[in-house]
Amino acid sequence: MIRFSWATGLLGASQLTGLLKSSRRPPANLGGGRSRRSGLTGVDGLDAVTWTTQGYLGEALQAAFQAGDDLQGEWMELFADTLSPRRWARAASLLAARSVDTLRITSPGSAGSVARQELRNKLEVYWLVKGARKLVDLPPRGETFLLWPYVTRAYELDSYQALWVIEGLAHDYAEGALRQSGSPSDLLRGEAVAGLPESSLPMLHGGLGLAFAEHMLGALTPRSTAAEARQALDRFVALCRTNSMERYADSAIESLGLDARCFFPDLVPVVEKGLRALGDEQLHRFFWHGVGRAIYFLPINFIPGYGSLRHAVQMARQESPHEMARDHTLAGVSYAFTMVNMSHPEILEALLREHGEELRDTTFADGVVASILMRQEITPGAPVLRSFIDHRPAGGVRRLWEDMVRRPCQRALDAGDADDSNTTEVAEVYRSLPRRGAVE
Repeated sequence: MIRFSWATGLLGASQLTGLLKSSRRPPANLGGGRSRRSGLTGVDGLDAVTWTTQGYLGEALQAAFQAGDDLQGEWMELFADTLSPRRWARAASLLAARSVDTLRITSPGSAGSVARQELRNKLEVYWLVKGARKLVDLPPRGETFLLWPYVTRAYELDSYQALWVIEGLAHDYAEGALRQSGSPSDLLRGEAVAGLPESSLPMLHGGLGLAFAEHMLGALTPRSTAAEARQALDRFVALCRTNSMERYADSAIESLGLDARCFFPDLVPVVEKGLRALGDEQLHRFFWHGVGRAIYFLPINFIPGYGSLRHAVQMARQESPHEMARDHTLAGVSYAFTMVNMSHPEILEALLREHGEELRDTTFADGVVASILMRQEITPGAPVLRSFIDHRPAGGVRRLWEDMVRRPCQRALDAGDADDSNTTEVAEVYRSLPRRGAVE
């Protein structure tokens, strides 16, 4: 009921302020994929109306809905805890954590400076991806275009900004092709990528996968069966494989978890059912790694009091239905966190100072390693890699940095050089097979 009232309130706001945009999910009365499958009959009661209402919201209000929905869920859980004396300690701990996180970002000291820098970094990446269309002057949405002129424009920005803009423009490139043809092929093969810098290819494939994931998820509802989800997954993987270079296809496929958790969180359990039915272990691992990346960028994790990495780690653990999912989701959170904040190693240093021992024997370090390997692939030899790995924290954090960052990252880079293999392949190994601690 609370979700329903929040969704319909935002719908009213969108109509009053002119923020109504074309929906990500076809509403039930417009004859889109959802209505053909189930319309309002696939979801019960207020959930049905909430699901349809969300489909009318523009992208900005979709983000607002997700932030409000996550906040309401946490506060309802807190309220339930206060009704049971046995759970008062947990409620008090949660309130204390929120207070500490709020004070941290408003503090005038070094802790506040680090927290605010992380927020700025995350906001910059978010808007670079979302603003790719304006930054490189892409054609109107839905039109097809050649990649190379716009990739060239992206590289006129600095190398860090170019990474995220390229991912965003690849999304729009694939989206236009999907609108023109429901079954495009060779979008990132042959002549389509001739002359493009090789370093642009991983991010291009990531953006391609985001567009295909939206297309695939639009065919499902929260009540879709495992068989329906499996059919949609087969379609998604086939699109990725037939449009990707073989060595980068996994980068496209991993985007499924990212898009699902960011924009279709109600469908995450549905996709999980489909993945179990499909029995593809690698796809299953990639999905949850993508979910972890999404959690780091969720709107709720931009809000003071909720925006610390500790909160993202808690969400990763709570939302994972089994141990494999927990391992890969945590690695995904760590991967996104490190990619975004690599230019400011003091942010990771501050995290290890507070929670390093808690994270030492988890897959957190594997996400750090994967991000280093991927950054080496997309910006080979960038000075930021060396300055990040060789950062020298103060005090007791030095040992944690050595064990969780410098040593495993250096070993992975050395292994890539020794095998004379591209670092993307090495990165995929780390992302698909996280262990409980990269130290070993």
